[in-house]
Amino acid sequence: MKESKIIIGMKQLKIIFIAVAVLLFVGEPVCNNLFAQNKILTIGEKKELLKKANQAYKQLNYSVASNYYEKYLQANAGLSTNDILYKLADSYWQIRKYDAALREYKQLFPSGNGTTREQQLHIAELYSRIKDYVHASQWLSGIDGYQAKADVYNDGSQLKSMMRDSLNWHLSFLNINTPYREFSPLLTDSLLYFTSDRPNWQQKGSLKKKGTDYERLWKMPVSKVHIKSQDNVDINRDTNSLAEPVKGFDKIKYNVGIVSVDNNHHFYFSANYSKSDSKGIIRLRLLEGVYSPSGSIKITALPFGDSKSYSVIYPTVNGDGTLLVFSSNKTDGAGGYDLYYAQRKDVHQHWGAAKRFGANVNTVGNEVYPTITSNGYLYYSSDILPGLGGLDIYRIPLEDALNQRDISEHLSYPINSSADDFGWTQDATGLKGYFTSDRLNNEDNIYGFYYKPYNKVRIISGYTLDEQSKMPISGVTIFLLNPSTGKIYIARTDQKGRYEFSVNPADKVIVKAMKKELSSDFLISEAIQIDHSKDTITTVVQDLLLDNQADSKNENITQSEKDSEQLHDSTMKTIQNRMYAKQNFKINSSWKLNDNVYYDFDKADIRNDAKPILDSLITMLKEFPLRIEIDSYTDNRGTSEYNDLLSERRAKSVVTYLVNQGIASDRVVAKSFGKRHLLVNCGADVPCSEHDHQLNRRTEVKIIGYLHKEKRYKFDLDKYKTGQTIDRTELPKDFFDN
Repeated sequence: MKESKIIIGMKQLKIIFIAVAVLLFVGEPVCNNLFAQNKILTIGEKKELLKKANQAYKQLNYSVASNYYEKYLQANAGLSTNDILYKLADSYWQIRKYDAALREYKQLFPSGNGTTREQQLHIAELYSRIKDYVHASQWLSGIDGYQAKADVYNDGSQLKSMMRDSLNWHLSFLNINTPYREFSPLLTDSLLYFTSDRPNWQQKGSLKKKGTDYERLWKMPVSKVHIKSQDNVDINRDTNSLAEPVKGFDKIKYNVGIVSVDNNHHFYFSANYSKSDSKGIIRLRLLEGVYSPSGSIKITALPFGDSKSYSVIYPTVNGDGTLLVFSSNKTDGAGGYDLYYAQRKDVHQHWGAAKRFGANVNTVGNEVYPTITSNGYLYYSSDILPGLGGLDIYRIPLEDALNQRDISEHLSYPINSSADDFGWTQDATGLKGYFTSDRLNNEDNIYGFYYKPYNKVRIISGYTLDEQSKMPISGVTIFLLNPSTGKIYIARTDQKGRYEFSVNPADKVIVKAMKKELSSDFLISEAIQIDHSKDTITTVVQDLLLDNQADSKNENITQSEKDSEQLHDSTMKTIQNRMYAKQNFKINSSWKLNDNVYYDFDKADIRNDAKPILDSLITMLKEFPLRIEIDSYTDNRGTSEYNDLLSERRAKSVVTYLVNQGIASDRVVAKSFGKRHLLVNCGADVPCSEHDHQLNRRTEVKIIGYLHKEKRYKFDLDKYKTGQTIDRTELPKDFFDN
């Protein structure tokens, strides 16, 4: 009887518990013989097919099992049972034929009822892999611990934020990859270690069928790691010879992988126990090896793991060899696999007891593949924290993880994807490294990355609309002034009213829109909000609004001033109010209302106690021709990314309230600050009361300008073309004065 293999790198973590069994690599020819010449099978032959299918499934030979189940279903058209469909779907899931698995699950659960928790999670992940987040959210909803992930799947703005394509990240598919599995790289000064089930061509009689060799530790000189075309990933002896198995580890009887090395050349890795438990399950444990370049290795079993009840996997160690982090499904955990750590004073001491990280790291799902980096971070993957699908990579300062402070940060696309992403390693600078993903053909491959901030050119994009109908206006000439250089850039809006500029994000800019027979409109830097350092495209949060001047009684008065005149029934009153406003309301000064506008936790709705405050603001705006900025904030709980979105919703809810009460939308700018600029700065070391949190969840008002009488400029707009650059002196001196 052969020992069963453990695929310790696969995301289907339940495979770690594998019964000792004989793998069925026979039987498929028998199956083919049964179908020779497309003959109709007898009842006995059908029973034999199903027997072989169930036997292969029980022995975890899912490829053979799926083949038998498919042929059994073909021979019994319309007579399928839920048990057979489930085993077929699960077989496809295990061998990563995800399209086929989803097809069978749809047939098995057309109404979405009757599933187990595990099946729901599988189906949700299958939908997320194809970026069908609506269905993924529906399948996750109601599962304990997964609601936050379901909510993100159902929130387009958060998904868009996670999926932004940052030009800072540069990814490459590497020549280290083969049709076999390569995963969990470890970068040292000159070598890249990784785990693979590729055959060892140097050994006679080595198995060459995919998935039939043990997983071993391999190494490759970093100098030989290069970009490889994804169009040609066929393995050959020359490709394989670039990497070689690590001597000493190839003599270990079972699977070896997910290695970590300290500065003393001590290796820490996962491997099978030699025997199964009473149920035939082989578990995993951690081993420590003192390794020499000659290939000799002295292996010691670490006091973590239990062959009868749980596994310990995926170790990572700090440089001093005094902190060991690993993943385990111990019964005291929060869910599936949790992250634990053990410490010791130096490498000559014994390890202390394993301790579990807190709720800021562990969840009811699986936290796996941890990595301690030299710059003090803990990277790991989770299948339950809000992300893009499957396993996503997160990071947290190691000290914060140990002291249960703060929460983990999700790495954005393109590092994370809708596939499984895990096994992070980086160089000393943190700007270059490698990680694993199965985003290509559902196969584990190692990707290289380097982080290089893109040049400071950024795209600013926005829209120009009709003030009354809110329909897009094409052919509008847009002038963008860079005050620091005095250069003016020209763009024309397309059929959708869209314009676009390339700018330096550090510069303050002024944008002005003009078209014949229409009033003009302008935006300044504060309205554009060029403050997200990783974004490559900044979408202007406020549209440029132009009005038909032919419908105006006084073509030198803006629409907002017309609204003000109608309220007071006197142009003179409006002019007097403008003069009073300039004398008594200063630009960029905060407008002190009776009180700030506050919000409930994680809400953006206008509360009843805020409406009288906003009503007093509306009265002031109707009396005085001012332009204002709505600044919204959150408390310090949650990620910066999430709080930026929350405060944006809060600011927009105030703007909506004002506009619905008759305030022209071109007079109000919404701006979000998230948890920046806290009034009560409490957090990790100073506890916050609910009253303190409430003070931080607020909206403030700032004066940013006055309504102005629009001046006419007599020049030909048609001579300005998209992409043209002119000097400021070519336009009237006060062209950008507001």
